[in-house]
Amino acid sequence: MTSNLVRIEPLHDAIERRNLLVEFVQQVLVKDTDYGSIPGGNRPFLLKPGAEKLCSLFSLVPKFEIIEKTEDWTGNDHNGEAFFYYLYRCQLINKNGVLIAESDGSCNSWEKKYRYRSVLASEASEYERTIAVRSIRKETWIPEFKATEFEKQSAVKREQKTAKSGKLYWTILTESETLIIQNLEVFDQVNTFLKMASKRAFIAATLIAVNASEFFTQDVEELVTLQQPSTTQQVDSISVDKQPQTIDMVKPAFDQNSRVKNVCQAIDYPQELARDWLHNTGKSSFNTLPQLAVDNFVRDICRIWATQNGMNEHHAKNSYAKRVEGAIMDGVEEVQAIRDWMEYVKSLEGAASEAV
Repeated sequence: MTSNLVRIEPLHDAIERRNLLVEFVQQVLVKDTDYGSIPGGNRPFLLKPGAEKLCSLFSLVPKFEIIEKTEDWTGNDHNGEAFFYYLYRCQLINKNGVLIAESDGSCNSWEKKYRYRSVLASEASEYERTIAVRSIRKETWIPEFKATEFEKQSAVKREQKTAKSGKLYWTILTESETLIIQNLEVFDQVNTFLKMASKRAFIAATLIAVNASEFFTQDVEELVTLQQPSTTQQVDSISVDKQPQTIDMVKPAFDQNSRVKNVCQAIDYPQELARDWLHNTGKSSFNTLPQLAVDNFVRDICRIWATQNGMNEHHAKNSYAKRVEGAIMDGVEEVQAIRDWMEYVKSLEGAASEAV
């Protein structure tokens, strides 16, 4: 006996609905605009523009309500540290006024990317050294011709190496210390917290409302449509070999070799040096390295490019974290984020030249 509280959707309607989603995701949604992926991650994620398009497809209108908020501007209730917290609820309503789905989303100022910032110990002020919550030490081999004057002077070791082309070049081993410091400018980000909380609620509600979660746990180019069962044939009589194939729900591992190649091309970094760096790790492929190691390599060569284009090391580090890593977290494709950041660095260099 079927419960009166449950509405059973006919199978052919469910298949048509899913096929509509497949075609929409493949033909309408745009990678890096409507959905994106974190380098090294194994699943695409929906972005706000994509969620808006999906809601338009199904005539869903969002309704937002702030459920809870905390605004401690003085830090009196949080041991002297300012604290902001917002919890939003998003309801998606159809054209008939029926609630289809709802979800909550939150954001707070103590999330790691908002609460702290980093600064090179060599460039930190006395006050920054005092308030640092921890420090990170790192050793890095870099080509000498790519090194800044400070890196050359502070190098602890120097070795000559041979590129695959047979050309000899010098590399230096540098040691650096990074201080992790509390962000004292959190007040400038209050509006960001509000927007982020509502966006998280909206995207979560959209995935529920349109049954789109599966589309963002696999590569959208690999989605396949399902075949409608014949109207003259009972579903139970479909043979096993005629059933739709199971869709692989896991996106193939991100190709780190292609990633490094694309970044090197974007910043005009010699790929033979990248291969030499890889060789020094004892590996033959970037895909066999830990994700963090590749992330650090990409970050280092990008910051070297910035210092060679007139930006000091401290600014290069902070601007990369904000404009590249922050953009990637917001769904921008990595190479595009790097190119946007490069334009920013060049604009500062141009402004400095005009000032002179």
